[in-house]
Amino acid sequence: MVRLLTEILAPAVEVSPRVALLESLLASPHGDLQRMLGLHRRVIQEDARFYTHLAVWYASQGALRDHLTLLLGEMFLGSPSQREAAFVLLQPLRTFQVARLMRHLKQSHGRVTRSFRTAVERWLRRRESMRAWWEECALRDRASLKSLYAGLHIQPDAFAQAVLFDGRAPANTRLWALGELARGPAPTRAVELITMYRLPFTAALGALRGMTPTLLRALVEVMSPAQVCNHLAAFKRHGLLEDGKLAQRLALRLSRAAKDGLVSELKLVRAANFVPIPEGLVRELKRIANERLRARGALTVPTALLVDKSGSMELALEAGVALATLCSSVAKAPLYVWAFDEDAFEVRARGESYAHWEAAFADLKASGCTSIGAGVEALLRAGQRVEQLVLISDGQENTAPAFAEALRRYAARHGMPAITWLEVGGSEGAPLERALAELPTPVLRLRFTGDFYSLPNLVPLLSPGGRAALVQEVLDTPIPTKADMARLPPGFDEESLEIL
Repeated sequence: MVRLLTEILAPAVEVSPRVALLESLLASPHGDLQRMLGLHRRVIQEDARFYTHLAVWYASQGALRDHLTLLLGEMFLGSPSQREAAFVLLQPLRTFQVARLMRHLKQSHGRVTRSFRTAVERWLRRRESMRAWWEECALRDRASLKSLYAGLHIQPDAFAQAVLFDGRAPANTRLWALGELARGPAPTRAVELITMYRLPFTAALGALRGMTPTLLRALVEVMSPAQVCNHLAAFKRHGLLEDGKLAQRLALRLSRAAKDGLVSELKLVRAANFVPIPEGLVRELKRIANERLRARGALTVPTALLVDKSGSMELALEAGVALATLCSSVAKAPLYVWAFDEDAFEVRARGESYAHWEAAFADLKASGCTSIGAGVEALLRAGQRVEQLVLISDGQENTAPAFAEALRRYAARHGMPAITWLEVGGSEGAPLERALAELPTPVLRLRFTGDFYSLPNLVPLLSPGGRAALVQEVLDTPIPTKADMARLPPGFDEESLEIL
């Protein structure tokens, strides 16, 4: 889960070792792969088959790149079946991921294995066999691509040799066109280069010496739906959406984003708030986003979302809007949303869209003291029985009632709910951290650093039987062999020039 940094807090009740293992492996190494290496090695020794299933599942479902590097690194050093599975799993990776895995193996193990080198050579040859695919990789990450050839002593084909090592991009190629763009041609020629060679937005932006509305419209014309969604905030920040013609072109690209599997659900629903697009398209984007969310799972048990609005909790309020949108879209049981500082305020939306929840939270400002227990007391007073609590807070408490004491009173009347803590900001040593460790219920703690588009990954964990069901999903994931190479999905779209 992209930047949803997860760990299990040891509960006073027994938890399946595989459940604890799965949640522990979702913890973030914060870039320190060596710190997590010991855990991975223990896991692969104690339950090698589950580890292999987990790596296969994680390659498609997980998004913390650090763990994917560790999983594949251990598998390339494992049994023949693990090496074979890792060979297949490496093939869809992006250039920077393969290069990082190479560096990890060299730094942590002092060497790369023969199976890893063979897998990378196959990875490179697949892209060399389709010139446009290889060029797209080079346009996006030339340095990492070069390091793979040089670091593993793999002979490049003639085109790769000319571009990466001889410094000579053949004329009339996309790499040549990018070089021409960097030389500062006349605006009409720059537009021609962008449109004729479909130069990627980020690469062209770096090469251009100045930006005009005409150049921006040309760039938008060649952007994929995913790229449009990724850069909407930048467009808005620079006032580019005030250009009516540009906004129209963006709306057209967004109409295609609804069918693009690379675009996350929350990007779809938030896109409608960035770009002035027709109301019909807004409804369609939201409908498809909600369908995708429901396909991930459903909230079939009563759930409460408690959002910290005390001082400096602006990010918690933003996360509250996104998570309320997500939960209301998949809820089949009562959902209660409360914001709290030293008091609690129920938040009700007139619908389940992002815009509805944004309006419901609009009057709430991050200020005041913090009583996390105030939200629980509000549930108790309102007679709202829930089976799970989702708390968004930094865990700092300085006003009564404290969370733990309020929760004990709540549990005496309604039973103890499961707890998910979406931790915002630095929380080490926070009172809530100590209180949760003593609760007789599993607590899932997720460190949130601002990547809203990772939040849909929460759905399986909040669904009934979430953790255990997720373990079963991992075990049901088939382990690939080299026979599956022939059935690998396409890695590149020749029409859009998009790496899939």
